[in-house]
Amino acid sequence: MAKHWLITAAAEASGAKPLPMNLQLEGDIASSWHKVASVSGISLEELADAAATYLNEPRADFSGLEPDFARQVPESVARTRMMLPIVLDGTRAQVAVADPSDAPGLEDLAFLLRAPVQPCIASPAEIERALESLYGDDNGDLDGWGSIPTSMLASDLLIRRKDGSIIDTGASATSKLFVELLKRAYHVGA
Repeated sequence: MAKHWLITAAAEASGAKPLPMNLQLEGDIASSWHKVASVSGISLEELADAAATYLNEPRADFSGLEPDFARQVPESVARTRMMLPIVLDGTRAQVAVADPSDAPGLEDLAFLLRAPVQPCIASPAEIERALESLYGDDNGDLDGWGSIPTSMLASDLLIRRKDGSIIDTGASATSKLFVELLKRAYHVGA
């Protein structure tokens, strides 16, 4: 089995402690970031720098965040996917992402933004800070989640097992809605 890109990036980071050969990542992408940073002894920002270098992707620059552009993606999608549009640069949307390997999420954002997406690497903590400045603190209530966008019901919603494998939820709108509700419940700690 191939190593997770975060593990490989951390192993190549300057000042990182050697990582155990059997390091396994479980849970969501934020948990993976925290575990790799903790075990390697580097900060989340240093890990983001290393990941951007390893993946040959740009680093997210939130100084150019355009709030109106970012709000084209519902808060629920941005928080669940750990992806936040920053700016439309020409015809390409620069999007801060914690997991650039989340192809379905990037496709959803490209659809919502009506533009090709350029992933820009950011740690989950950096994305959360930007989300808080944009939408306010996520205090655990569902008021800010709004309705489920039609594009999410029309696309495949994914739910993963702890080992990362995808659970087939079928093609019905009801099962997709159920998966989205589970994601939201997990996000708010219900």
